[in-house]
Formats: sequence, C-alpha cells, structure tokens
Amino acid sequence: MDNLLHYPQSTIVNRVVPKTMFYKFMEVNPRMKSRFVNDVVNITWLYKLSAGTLNVTDTEEMKEIEVFVVNFKRPDCPTDLFTFIDTNMPHHIVFVLVHDNSAMLLINYKDWTDDTHTKFRIRQAFASPWPTLNYPCKDSHCHASMTTSWRRCRVLVSTRLVPWKKSWH
Repeated sequence: MDNLLHYPQSTIVNRVVPKTMFYKFMEVNPRMKSRFVNDVVNITWLYKLSAGTLNVTDTEEMKEIEVFVVNFKRPDCPTDLFTFIDTNMPHHIVFVLVHDNSAMLLINYKDWTDDTHTKFRIRQAFASPWPTLNYPCKDSHCHASMTTSWRRCRVLVSTRLVPWKKSWH
C-alpha cells in the first residue's frame, strides 16, 4: 500500500492483519464476528506512530497511534464495528475506510475508562466525506511528544471532519 498519509518511512508497518486476530484477542459476539466476515475484505495496519517511530518523547497519556486501512465489501458497513475495535484496543486509532475507489477517514474522540489504560469509552466519532485523503496528520512527526502529536492530529482532522452519523452517504 502507498504511503497514503505521508508519514516518515520509520512509521510504516503495511501489514495485513487477519480478521481472526480481532476474534482471538477481543470478546467478539456472533453479531460482531459476522460484521468482520460479511462486511470487511481486509484490514491493513498501515502506520505505527510512537515515540520510537516518530523520534518524539513518550508520555503516559499517549503511547501509540495506530492507522488502519479497512477495505469494505460494500459501502454501508455498520458503524458499530469501529466502535468495537476502537473501544477494545489500548491505542488511539485513525481509520482509513475504503470501498472501491472512495475513501474516508474516521477518528473517535475517546478517553480511558479506568487507570489501567486497557479500555476506552468513545465520546464522539468524526468522519470525512467520501472520497478524500488529501490532508490528515502528515505533520504529526514534527512535534515533541506523542501527546502533542495526537492533539495536533485531532485538531487537523476535526477541522475537516464532521460528527459521524450512522449513515454513510
């Protein structure tokens, strides 16, 4: 996959994550498993944004930001799939959602549910219109810490995204 968001080479993972990895490590009910099977072609872990990959300071508040590209079988994938993934992964996530030749960004504003930093609570989701990929956080690597990188990313994305409703188009 191309370097879609123009991050430094040191951040690129570009690895397809088998959907079964989500089944193994997250409590997946049958309905959610069917979302993965019926709606998602594949999920690519495109970037790992961390102190080590961006050459910035690590903080307790922000350890990593993951960027996943999710390819869909159809353009109307249920939104609960992303809430599920984002709630259960102990990192901040930017989703690049792709169907055919269209793409959109999805980012969740969330906070930790407890001091163990193992699960998030989603406050609000923001999404770009289809079909854009021209902007996001490509300058995040210029900041001093992961926390400021994430805040800058949220500002850049939130100025271009709108609150995500349950409809896709």
